[in-house]
Amino acid sequence: MSDREWKNNLRWCAVALLGGCILAGAGVAGAIDGKSYLSTFSVTGDGEFQTSATADVKPISLDRSMNVYRHLIQPIFIQNCIMCHGVNRQKGHLRLDKYQYVMYGKFGHKVVLPGDPNHSILIRRITLPAWNHHRMPPHGHAGLAKSQITLLKWWIKTGAGDTGTLASLRASRTVDSAAQQELQIIRRFMPRPIARIKNTIRSIETTTGVKIHVIRAGLPWLSCDASGRSGFNNHDLHLLSRIASNIFVLNIAGTGVTDKGVPAVNRMVNLMYLHLERTTVSNSGLRRLTSLGHLRYLNVTGTRISASGINAFRRSNHLRRLWVVGLR
Repeated sequence: MSDREWKNNLRWCAVALLGGCILAGAGVAGAIDGKSYLSTFSVTGDGEFQTSATADVKPISLDRSMNVYRHLIQPIFIQNCIMCHGVNRQKGHLRLDKYQYVMYGKFGHKVVLPGDPNHSILIRRITLPAWNHHRMPPHGHAGLAKSQITLLKWWIKTGAGDTGTLASLRASRTVDSAAQQELQIIRRFMPRPIARIKNTIRSIETTTGVKIHVIRAGLPWLSCDASGRSGFNNHDLHLLSRIASNIFVLNIAGTGVTDKGVPAVNRMVNLMYLHLERTTVSNSGLRRLTSLGHLRYLNVTGTRISASGINAFRRSNHLRRLWVVGLR
């Protein structure tokens, strides 16, 4: 990325922010409607699965009796598609949140042709080059991982059913490998249903005083606000690790969080908005956040971060807004 592109890509703030730029609810709502939400999970430009903890991921033992659609195919749609093709929004009159809708297609025009992946519109769209405006997910969103495309092609070729298992469909070694990669993606990145973590959320709120709320009904994304609580510290931040994959917005401005608390933030793999202003986080801590593949907004006003720390995000293709006042 050139110097000009870097400067154009970020909105540098050289004047006071009138008390800081606290994210408005409307901004978050717009993001999760799909306009700026990166609905896929960490995938490199050429479609390879990527995570900061890849080296630590242990091989997953496949249960050959697992339902292929429910455990492998549907999660791909959930990860990549339902923000625009789900319950709340059906872009192009297409829903992909349930099997019957996937098979129905658009006004009855099939996007999945059982037994024929090469002529299925779904496969055509997800394998188009990134610059093509017909590609799905659309421009500005990362494409599916190669392992996910492999699974979708194989599923369609075997009949695109909703009852088959790895054993009954005689999955090859290539498919087994793709299935293991998809399960690793799910294990690390898939947010948990809010209903299952309600008690955990309540416990964290009681213990730390942080305010946690669901950003939008029906979606698993959480906003955590501890701003202005000087007593909120690294230990409290680590308690949020219990709901890390659900955290979409984190505001720890004006808290006692230091560089030692940053590893807890790094576990929030789906984090999109982060407020660090008026903390003692330094360049060392900031550099550890470059692996957050969805981070779009970062406020480091009034921290110990200098220009050299900011440069850690120089090669970032996802960060869109970086707020800085009084850079050291």
